[in-house]
Amino acid sequence: MENGTVEHARASNMEDDKATSPNKGKFNDVGNASDIEMATNFLHKLDNEVRLMPFQQNSSESRRSECCIYRVPKPLRHVYLKAYAPLISIGPLHRENKRLEAMEKEKLKYFKMLTERDGMDEKKMCDIVISIRNQEERLRHYSSEKSILMESSDDFAKMILLDAVFIIQLFLESNDDKGPKNFEPRMTFDIREDLILLGNQLPLFIIQEIYERVNPRSQDAKAIPFLDLATCHFGKYSFLKRVETSLGVEGSRHFTDLLRNLMLSGAIEQSKYILNPTMLKYSVVMLRKAGVKFQATRDKCLVNITFDKGVLKIPQLEVDHNFDRLVRNIIAMEQCLYEREAYICSYIKFMDHLIDSAEDVGLLVRKGIIVHRLGDDAAVSNMINHFCYNIGDNYTCFHDISQEINAHYENRWNHRKATETVYFPNIWRDWPEKDKFSSRTSNMENDIEQARASDTEMAKDIIKKLDTEVRKIPSQQNSSESHGSECCIYRKRCDILISIKKKEKRLRHCYSEKSILMESRDFVEMILLDAVFIIQFFLESYDDKGPKNFEPRMTFDIREDLMLLENQLPLFIVQEIYERVNPGSQDDTVIPFLHLATCHFKKYSFLQGVETSPGVETLQPLHKSRSFLHFTDLLRNLMLHSARTRGTYILNPPMLKYSVVMLRKAGVRFQVSTRDKCLVNITFEKGVLKIPQLEVDHNFERLVRNIMAMEQCLYKREAYICSYIKFMDHLIDSAEDVGLLVRKGIIVHRLGNDAAVSNMINNLCENICDNYTCFGDISRKLNDHHASLLNRAIATLVLGYFPNIWRGTATLAAAILLILTFIQTLSSVKLFG
Repeated sequence: MENGTVEHARASNMEDDKATSPNKGKFNDVGNASDIEMATNFLHKLDNEVRLMPFQQNSSESRRSECCIYRVPKPLRHVYLKAYAPLISIGPLHRENKRLEAMEKEKLKYFKMLTERDGMDEKKMCDIVISIRNQEERLRHYSSEKSILMESSDDFAKMILLDAVFIIQLFLESNDDKGPKNFEPRMTFDIREDLILLGNQLPLFIIQEIYERVNPRSQDAKAIPFLDLATCHFGKYSFLKRVETSLGVEGSRHFTDLLRNLMLSGAIEQSKYILNPTMLKYSVVMLRKAGVKFQATRDKCLVNITFDKGVLKIPQLEVDHNFDRLVRNIIAMEQCLYEREAYICSYIKFMDHLIDSAEDVGLLVRKGIIVHRLGDDAAVSNMINHFCYNIGDNYTCFHDISQEINAHYENRWNHRKATETVYFPNIWRDWPEKDKFSSRTSNMENDIEQARASDTEMAKDIIKKLDTEVRKIPSQQNSSESHGSECCIYRKRCDILISIKKKEKRLRHCYSEKSILMESRDFVEMILLDAVFIIQFFLESYDDKGPKNFEPRMTFDIREDLMLLENQLPLFIVQEIYERVNPGSQDDTVIPFLHLATCHFKKYSFLQGVETSPGVETLQPLHKSRSFLHFTDLLRNLMLHSARTRGTYILNPPMLKYSVVMLRKAGVRFQVSTRDKCLVNITFEKGVLKIPQLEVDHNFERLVRNIMAMEQCLYKREAYICSYIKFMDHLIDSAEDVGLLVRKGIIVHRLGNDAAVSNMINNLCENICDNYTCFGDISRKLNDHHASLLNRAIATLVLGYFPNIWRGTATLAAAILLILTFIQTLSSVKLFG
């Protein structure tokens, strides 16, 4: 964005704000005849486009309620493509993949085997085909795409029949001790994995119906129920071996859903899913240092995790090389189908928060909580940490447990009690420590006896002095449907269009390029459609049920798109259209637009501490002379809400020279500012650097990069977020720096390991200039503190000899012993002098 364009837009905004300030909240646009004719023609054109849409709302709602077979969303699929690629196509989504055509011949072989079975005749096969044709519409509704575009009903029925017969025959042969006849063992294993891929499914009800027609239990008492057959087939996975078959799985929609239900069999009731829940902040190693004990249970359901009296009980998890692929597909399904009941996602995220390194996995392995066959603990850590890429943290069923564990860790008394494990972790290690202490005690007694022999009075004084030194040692919501704006928009649409047309020049000035090349009609249409989309999307998101026309995963992606700098509408026009559609003067229940937008974006973890309600409508931008520019600007203002006045921006200010580890060696103490909600409210006083807590997840980088880009274009001398990131970049040089900040509670992250956080922070500042910062004063104080030789000497003494009470006591005892020895030597010299 060029400076001239920015200043022009600022001036234009200020002039318009001044011109309209007396009539704020009123809309007095009165269009002339040509304006009204333009608006009418424009709306007729839009109505025609709406009528030409290839589906009706009612059928769309019905289809969405049954849809459960999805193509894996791109953000998840691109993380690990192989996890979702099949060897054999089942259902419509991979049907056009030519790489899979060779396996179609195998389906024909299995179909031939079925028709040649005893009791099978042409009438039975005809009944099966007729049943498929009669349920065609329902079957098509189960798939999210493509199947509705197939050329004919015959092709669709053929696909369903061949795929279902193939699965039935494969299951029956797999249940036999000899295994499938037409496949090698390795191929059988690969096909079994293909049957649980989310995009490679058939509706379970149609397979079950065909199976029961082929194997009627009324004629054969030995016929195995289909769910038992399927459960036995998938029960061969190591982490499902202890699950009891077919309990609570009758409602499964397809095999991926069946596998999820098997994993959740016997689940205890966890805390309710709530919006923006508390997340676990600390890893296994950190929790152990706070006295948390870990215990494996033989519970068959992975999500049955409990925390009571300092003991975290976790069911045993068996991990092999197949676990990654299978769990990724279940996670993808929950993101599409079970956003608010995503128990497997919640479990994986909980384990991801527990595990940051191979050391964490190692402790869980020693406790029997994890049993794996991946070679080393680092492989398990990497796998668990990579599961959660592009997975939102909006909901979890472990809110209560996470809250209790966080509170346990943040209780200092628990840390003091746990310190005993450093020196007395078990009875065997206790004895060497006691021997060392006894040895020191006997040495002291010998010295005292010798001193008493030479000078009894002097010995008494020494003992009194020793007792004195020892005594000085310290001891240990309402639905959005009531606010639906569709009818209001159509009732007042002419006024809205005329208003957009009148503000076209101001709207164009808000953009740095391209928009000036659009024709007027196209520009007005773009503004109207985009604004209406945003308003409806916000209203539906505010409702507990969520947006009606998007899957949960798509909703998450759209929310992120609305924060991108190059993907914005001027906020004033969206707000004006919203207020025209929902006039607050006529309805006291109307939600103010800023409150609606803020609640929408507050779902990001690093904004959850920002106060947004009530009174968000009175939130003022940092620039009092103008309103919020767009959503990226709104997010920046939310992050800077309640920011303290910082040092003035000066050219070429002093920058921080030293990292966290280096400053710690100079005696700087780090402390989390728990009550402060604004990231830039960093203070340094009396050797203590107080920093507000920063929560980092997989979405943090993308959003912060857009805010930094905006500040580089628009707020060069008020780039507070850039200044904050640069300050943190100077503090953090390595994973060791991040680790210290994590232990202090300053950084809470879900990136898997501290090195990932370090790399992210360091990469954020590439091509960001250091000409200005608001942390010049703090940086100068920290640099001066580090430059002091006295501070470094004191810190060396404290960190090296008095890091905790145990080592401090040992150091003090050694010093006293040295003094006694020196006094004894002097006494002996005087005595025999």
